[in-house]
Amino acid sequence: MKRLVRLGRLRGRAAKLGGVGLLAATVFGAVMAVARPAWAVWNPDAYGNPPGGSPPYCSGLHTPNPQPCAQSVPGISYSPSLVDFGYIDNNGGSSTQSITITNNSSQTVELTGVGSIFYFNAPSDSETGIYCTNAPSGSDTVQLAPGQSCTANVTLTFGDGQYVQDCYPANNTTCEYYYAPSFFVAPASNPNDSTGFYVPVEFVVGPPGGGPGIPTTPGPPSQQGGGSSTTPAPPSGPIQPATGCHQLPAGTVVAALATPDGGGYWIVDSAGQVSNCGDASPVFGQLSSPPPSPIVAAAESPGGLGYWMVSADGAVYAFGDAQYWGGANTLPTPLAAPIVGIGADQATGGYWLVGADGGVFSFHAQFEGSTWSDGITGLSGPHPLAAPIVGIDGSPDGQGYLLVGADGGVFTFGDAQFHGSVPGVLPPGTHLAKPVVGIVADPATGGYWMVASDGGVFSFDAPFFGSVPQQLPPGVQLARPVVGITAPASGQGYWMVASDGGVFSFHEQFYGSAA
Repeated sequence: MKRLVRLGRLRGRAAKLGGVGLLAATVFGAVMAVARPAWAVWNPDAYGNPPGGSPPYCSGLHTPNPQPCAQSVPGISYSPSLVDFGYIDNNGGSSTQSITITNNSSQTVELTGVGSIFYFNAPSDSETGIYCTNAPSGSDTVQLAPGQSCTANVTLTFGDGQYVQDCYPANNTTCEYYYAPSFFVAPASNPNDSTGFYVPVEFVVGPPGGGPGIPTTPGPPSQQGGGSSTTPAPPSGPIQPATGCHQLPAGTVVAALATPDGGGYWIVDSAGQVSNCGDASPVFGQLSSPPPSPIVAAAESPGGLGYWMVSADGAVYAFGDAQYWGGANTLPTPLAAPIVGIGADQATGGYWLVGADGGVFSFHAQFEGSTWSDGITGLSGPHPLAAPIVGIDGSPDGQGYLLVGADGGVFTFGDAQFHGSVPGVLPPGTHLAKPVVGIVADPATGGYWMVASDGGVFSFDAPFFGSVPQQLPPGVQLARPVVGITAPASGQGYWMVASDGGVFSFHEQFYGSAA
């Protein structure tokens, strides 16, 4: 363990749960009761005492039996409520973020920060600037009149190139956790009557150069990808034009992508072959030979003039105006779980990949978190997912994304809004007839649609246009399972695609299929 000097350690965890709730949804077909995992929320320990005060010192690392420590005190507010330091390399990297603290009370107060923290056996690791910038020279204390604010510019630095103590899980080179700078507030008329509070902070620390640095199984996958100064060469090899709306081998289709104007769609199979229907252009191309690992998902570029495919090993293949920014297959250690989805960042032209265990990899796209950020431990461990993750979709402005599990559970990150989930609306004792296989955001409402493998549709703050079970005669089942759902920019309908290339259109024109 790294020993600390100055006033102690300010390490803790805060909860940022990605969205499980009870909201109305349109649900068709049989459904299943799914128990969501329960887990403890990590809080900093109560640890020591502040100078001249009796309340517990707001700091400490997370432990198996955490003790609560105040995240707020009456009359004091701070912004932002969760400070994101982003990615910091562990061999000399640093990041500085500002915290604004405001006195909302009716009396003048004294605000004291803990200044700086260093380590005996790792002096190059530190947290500095934990005090207001307008404090007198040599002091960590300022007075704030009612309505007055001050700013602390906190810097995190990691310089020893080793793992960071008390990561989650411990001893891994890369991890995401929360570091909690502490402050103390007291009436100016009685400075000894102080109360401590901490400000939740998150960041990812890993190898130099911004590399992903994934821990090996059974630890979580990297929650941060890309960001390096150089982009590796694409793995795609020769690309050939698509050849129209034609049949693809039954059982191989993995995705469909709507054109922006809703006048057609591309259908993609596991070998990287494309069937372009309606006004979907053939010029963007397809793979000329099957990739080493099968294609599992696809996403359209922001301009609609290209698309990406991703394989189970994380290799990304770019077509048209879709740019290649790297893939999870280039990471230094094996994935803990296969990649199952790709989502486009509408703001940057980058993309996010998601694994079945909820790990998210960002490439030229802002990392906003993963299920690991929420305290869930992937497909196993003490707090596993209730069901594997099966898909991802980005928010329209590129500032967030949502993940969906096979049970219809939804996890939102960044500015992606939570509108409900299947487990949140299930009556007791019921179950899904078939697992959820995909999700697509409604550009018009900000809600989303999910689709199950039997073609059942679950709509949350998005209009319901119909589902396959409604259209089939009693006792009749699909020849092949549905594998995905796509919608045009208008949000006025959707298409589903089955693994045999069959397309089912709802409130949109049918342009052909690959069956």
